[in-house]
Amino acid sequence: MNIVFYAYGLGHLFIEELLKNEYFSSFFNQPNVFIVTDNRTHKYFYDSKGWDVLYLSDFEEDKRVNYPLSDNFMISMKRYTLIDLKAVKQEQVFSAYKNLIEDFLKKNDINLVLYERKIQSMEGTLILNTAKSLNIKTICPHFGRIYGRSFLSNSEQEYFTTFNTPSREDEKEAQIFLTKFKKAGSFLYPLFEKTKISKHFQKNLITRTFNYFVRHLKYSEMFERQDFFQSINNNLPFINSIKIILRRLKSKKYFNKINYEELPENYVYFPLHVTPEASTSIHAPYFKDQLRALDMIRLSIPPNFKVIVKEHPMMKGIRPLSFYKEISKMAGVRLVSHELSSFKLIKGSRLVITITGTAAFEAYLLAIPSFTIVEAFFSNFTNTLKIDFLDFKETIKTYINKKIKEEYILKDLAIIYANTNEYNPMGVEANPGIILSKRNMESFVKEVIFTFRNYESKFN
Repeated sequence: MNIVFYAYGLGHLFIEELLKNEYFSSFFNQPNVFIVTDNRTHKYFYDSKGWDVLYLSDFEEDKRVNYPLSDNFMISMKRYTLIDLKAVKQEQVFSAYKNLIEDFLKKNDINLVLYERKIQSMEGTLILNTAKSLNIKTICPHFGRIYGRSFLSNSEQEYFTTFNTPSREDEKEAQIFLTKFKKAGSFLYPLFEKTKISKHFQKNLITRTFNYFVRHLKYSEMFERQDFFQSINNNLPFINSIKIILRRLKSKKYFNKINYEELPENYVYFPLHVTPEASTSIHAPYFKDQLRALDMIRLSIPPNFKVIVKEHPMMKGIRPLSFYKEISKMAGVRLVSHELSSFKLIKGSRLVITITGTAAFEAYLLAIPSFTIVEAFFSNFTNTLKIDFLDFKETIKTYINKKIKEEYILKDLAIIYANTNEYNPMGVEANPGIILSKRNMESFVKEVIFTFRNYESKFN
């Protein structure tokens, strides 16, 4: 069995642990391991393992071609760097990537492309779609939003297949979860409490800085301006903290100082996403600029409605001030403090709309009408009525009047429990102790093998 892993971030550490799992190695007959990764950051590690590695930074674009084939939707998934280049350069680089990947998969007669975390990049998406075009099986995890549960699919998109019928135990878990959620007023994610990476494998600052410059002097193609500044922020956090504090102070004037009692009687709730993030970059690249979605909503609400917008807590002091300034000039929209409870804002709303955000799912669990603009794994349960972007006014009107029964909520939750598992797909960086734990590894292996065995019936 020839398996390709896409190694992103510290994913190589997960792959190393995975291959130690006897059940995984036995089922896949001591697989031959191949790696596709973005650059040579972890080259010494790969060399020590003797794995066959494709470094995408080795690409050579054909500059003679002015109109190369390109998937523009996929290119738009990039968060920076590539999309800052001229259009023809973007297309040439994309085409070069695709040719490299296709040749690598064909040459090594690959049987399976396996991801250890949810896909977060154009490169990961391109590998998956190239493999599928060659009839190679692909397995990719997705975050199920419920207590760290996840599911596997053969797509970078959150296409949720309901393969298993709920058991009584699933129904019981659904009831427990719904009760806890209503009591807590938010989802609880016990598996995502961050620990410091330095406790596990991070070298000291001087060593990291030295290695960084050595790598980039030797492999100049690895240098990306945005990554360089991000690295400074990561390693000298006090500098970034000062910038965030100043930006928070400057942004205060754009937020409406209203409390729950002062909210309008009728409003649509639209919580903002973290940016950049896979939830928009991968699933909805057109809406990476969330002002597009906000415009679409505010121009379609009834005259007696407003749109209440809340900033994501993780974006406090990070989003550019120009973004808030634009929202402040949008008639029908009010930007409220991030300190207001999203749970309470959902409960007070007539409708919740997100791009792919969990708030739409939370609203559904509270029997509040909601829908996602782009398909998320729970859209099967929220987006039950037609969404017509050519007549968005009618769509919003229809959803505002939608009624939701709790018996359906419990039924759908049971379906989620029956078709998800306890694997945490957030990547080693999120919490090394949990991601690399025996329990997490065994959950992943069990689900991968089940998915591989039932691949045709599950995805076709």
